[in-house]
Amino acid sequence: MEEDEKEFDYFLSNVTEKTCQLCFKKEQCWSKNFNTTYDGMQEIMLQLSENNGQLPQKTSKEWGKYCSRGPQVIGAISQELTYFEANQKLKRQVKESRKLVADQLRGVSAVMDDFAKEIQRERKNHHVHEESILEAIQDFGLHIGHVEIYSLEQGNVDIEMSVPYCQGRGECEKLIAPMLSDILGETIVVHSEECATYPSGQCEVIFRSAKKFTVETGVAHAAKGEGLYQEIVIRPWKLAAANSQ
Repeated sequence: MEEDEKEFDYFLSNVTEKTCQLCFKKEQCWSKNFNTTYDGMQEIMLQLSENNGQLPQKTSKEWGKYCSRGPQVIGAISQELTYFEANQKLKRQVKESRKLVADQLRGVSAVMDDFAKEIQRERKNHHVHEESILEAIQDFGLHIGHVEIYSLEQGNVDIEMSVPYCQGRGECEKLIAPMLSDILGETIVVHSEECATYPSGQCEVIFRSAKKFTVETGVAHAAKGEGLYQEIVIRPWKLAAANSQ
């Protein structure tokens, strides 16, 4: 309510600046009869707003008897009301837009919060598996620097591990990969290996699910009298997929 009064006071200041400030009776209207003048202008504004800019004849006559510049004041109020209502409409649109944006942001925040919780739960589960894998390998007598699990999805396992330099004995491929295969219940292979540059360093190794292989068959022609023979080619899944494109 207080905000409405402030807006109306600002509205009236624009009207009186164009009318009352130039009138010789302004002291009588605003000093001696403030409430009557204020309430009268407010009533004119409300009736113009309620009647689509048309002021009832009775109100116009009554105001004309009170105000020596009645028509000018009514015209100024009508003009200012156009700007006022446009400004109010714009404020409502801005308020609605802000509410819409706020609702959208709350929705995004809720989704991100759920996503963060899901990541935390997944990371917690990965941590448990990392501890189990680390313990199993160390119990076997191998000292592992760290285990980082990125995915345990069946057929899409992705594990990174720091392994002490084995001097080319192939411990990752011969020992660790088979152990991971037993633990995870699927064939795990060494996807890539970055060996240490010095004997006491750590090798960075990535273990992933073994990709399927495809068998391609074909018939080849031999020299006359030698008959035909069948050629069987075994290709890794990735290579076969690339050749089929």
